[in-house]
Amino acid sequence: MLPNTIMIIEDEAITQRYLKDIIHHLNIELVGYFDGSEGVMERLQSTQPDMILMDINLKGAMDGIELTRKILSKYQIPIVFITAYHDDNTVEEVIELSPYGFVIKPFTSKGIQIALKLAYKKFITHHKDIAKHSLNPTSTPKSQQTPKLWASVTPITAKIDLPVPHLLLYI
Repeated sequence: MLPNTIMIIEDEAITQRYLKDIIHHLNIELVGYFDGSEGVMERLQSTQPDMILMDINLKGAMDGIELTRKILSKYQIPIVFITAYHDDNTVEEVIELSPYGFVIKPFTSKGIQIALKLAYKKFITHHKDIAKHSLNPTSTPKSQQTPKLWASVTPITAKIDLPVPHLLLYI
C-alpha cells in the first residue's frame, strides 16, 4: 500500500529530482517540493499530502527536524526522513519525533519504495486503531473486562450445573 500523494522537502537538486522520478514511477502524485521550510506551512494549509519525505539539512534557517516539529504540531501527516546525517545525536533527535521512517543516503528506488510502503501501512494501521477507540470511547480495557465476564457467566453456570472454567471452554 502506497500513499496517493507526497510532498518532498529536500535541498539537493539532484536528490530532489531522483525522488521525483521515483514518485512518478510509483504513480504517486507529487503535491509539492521544497528545498527549505519557506512556503511549506502555507502549502499544507491548502493541500495535505498523504506523506512527506523530509531531508534534515535544508536551505534557510530551519532544518528538517525543526520543520517536522512545526508540521506535527498542526497536522497528522506521516513523515519519512531521508538524510545523510545519521550520527547518534541526530538519530536521537529524530527518534523523539516518532517518524514513520528513516532512510540513509545514498538510497535506491527500491529502498524508497519499501520505506514508503512500510511507513504508510504503519500510519494507516495506527489511525484505524485510533478510529476504533474513538468510535467506542466507553470501551472497557481488557484488564477490566474479566470480572464483568465472570459475573455474567456465573448465573448461567448455576443453571446448567457446570463449573465456570468448563463453561469458558465452550464459549
